[in-house]
Amino acid sequence: MVRNKLIEKVKYYFTDSPLSFLIRFVFSFLVLYLTGKVLIGIAAPGGKLYIPFFDQTFNPIQQYTNALRNGTLQILKVFKVEGYAYNSSSIKTSMVTINIGYSCLGIGIISFWQAFVTAHQQKLQQLIKWALLGTFILYLLNVIRISMLIIGTHLHFIRWTKFDIENHHLIYNIITYVLVTIACVFFNKKYKAIS
Repeated sequence: MVRNKLIEKVKYYFTDSPLSFLIRFVFSFLVLYLTGKVLIGIAAPGGKLYIPFFDQTFNPIQQYTNALRNGTLQILKVFKVEGYAYNSSSIKTSMVTINIGYSCLGIGIISFWQAFVTAHQQKLQQLIKWALLGTFILYLLNVIRISMLIIGTHLHFIRWTKFDIENHHLIYNIITYVLVTIACVFFNKKYKAIS
């Protein structure tokens, strides 16, 4: 009896409550973001949660890092900047070595977008379409950012002071959150049109 009441109460807060969208959004964001952080912890050698088997067989964080690195290398080829994969997370050119660290992956902004989309009650096909489309666009923006850092170094626009290193993360975050906010408004208009 108590269990049924608890289930009904949870169902109410997730579906019928005036705050249900916000509750679903915060819940989805926390699950996605913390899952990303746990995956990083499991795959990071030397970490408290490190599992070598996971790191060597199924490591989606490394696969995403590889995708960012390989996408960046393709853009560098277009601009005739010679670069190569230096190790599991770095790109080396004649002038600079860029390490694609965990903070560069954009786990927070990707989690934000996917949580926003999944917080809407919609068909699974629509949910998957919008979540993947937004994630792909965020991936492309990240590849462009990393490429611009390397190309900027080669063209002597960037001189790699501590300010530059910290600033490019801040600038990227501001730009992507503004774009995601615009995408959220666009998504809401589309969502209301089909609801």
